Amino acid sequence: MKLLILSTFAAVLVLMCDGKTVTGFFSSDMARQSGAQQVAKFLFHGVNGLLSCQIDNRTVAIGKGAKLYLFHEQVWLKLQEKIKEVNCLLKFSDAHVTISLNDVENNQTLAPFTHPEAYYIVYADKYTCLENEDKRDNDSFGAETIKFKLVLLNPDAANNPLDHFSAEESGLHEFYFLLVLAYFLVACIYAQPIWQSIKKGGPMNTILKVLSVGLFLQASAALTNYMHLSRYSVDGIGVPLLGGLAECKIKTSSEYFRYSS
Repeated sequence: MKLLILSTFAAVLVLMCDGKTVTGFFSSDMARQSGAQQVAKFLFHGVNGLLSCQIDNRTVAIGKGAKLYLFHEQVWLKLQEKIKEVNCLLKFSDAHVTISLNDVENNQTLAPFTHPEAYYIVYADKYTCLENEDKRDNDSFGAETIKFKLVLLNPDAANNPLDHFSAEESGLHEFYFLLVLAYFLVACIYAQPIWQSIKKGGPMNTILKVLSVGLFLQASAALTNYMHLSRYSVDGIGVPLLGGLAECKIKTSSEYFRYSS
C-alpha cells in the first residue's frame, strides 16, 4: 500500500513536468497582442544555470530587435495583473536578464542561485509596444516569424549545465528508478505465493485479485513514467505519449480500486 501511495504522489509530480526543451515560433503579432510572448517557465537552482536559444533566421531577428527577457515569477505575475496600467516599454526594465537574439545560437549563463528561483521567459521585439500599426506594415520584417528551439538547463552534480529538470523536479528520475526496483523486488518475492493463493481460492481470493490487478497497473505506470523521464533527462522533452499512458493507467487503477471496494 505504501508503494501505491508513493507511486500516485510521484505521478502527480511527473504531470507537473513541462518540457524544458521548447520549440515553436516567435511572433511579433502574438507578442504585440499580449504585451510579450510567454515562452516558458523554469525553476533554476545552483550555479551555472544555462539558457540556450537557437533561431533559424538571424537577419530577421536583428531586424526585429528580437529579445528574450527573464522575469522573476512574482514580478511577471504582478505585471500581468496590472497589464493595462503598466507602461509597455517600462515593464521590460524589470526583467532580471535581457538576451538579444543576434546569433543563430544564443547562450546565456545565469548567476549562481542561493535558493531555487522561478523565472518566466518571454519574447518581445520592437513591434511589441508599437502603437502605430502602419509603421509595422511598412517594415518588411513585421510579419516574419522566427523558428526557435529553447533549451533550459540546471547544473548536474558536477555543476555542469546538463540537467533538464527544474528544481522542483530534481531527483524525480532517480525516485522512479527506485520505485520500479521496489516493485520488481516485491514481485519476485510475493508473485508466486499470491498466485498460488488465488488458484486455491478461499475467503481472501477476491481481495487478492483486486490488490494484484491494482498493483500491477501501478507498477506498469511507474515503469512507463520511468521510461518517459529517462528520455526527458536527455532532451528535456521525453515521450509525452508515455506520460499520458502512465496517467491513464493510474486513473484506471484508482477507478478499479474504487469500484471494487
